[in-house]
Amino acid sequence: MLAQRLVGERHLKLRVRHLGQPRDAIWFGRVEPVAERVRLAYRIALDEYQGQRRLQMVVEAAVAV
Repeated sequence: MLAQRLVGERHLKLRVRHLGQPRDAIWFGRVEPVAERVRLAYRIALDEYQGQRRLQMVVEAAVAV
């Protein structure tokens, strides 16, 4: 886990390392912080925000490792 912060009062925005590269992820409906080392179950989704489009990981579950 590189970074995490609460967004919109109800979602956890994450910056994770995936295959050696930093990636953006979001966990909707999650407000509790996650452990520094976790294994994530996620899906890929298109994020459109302020006119920009990018891929992001949408987290469904996590297990500390």
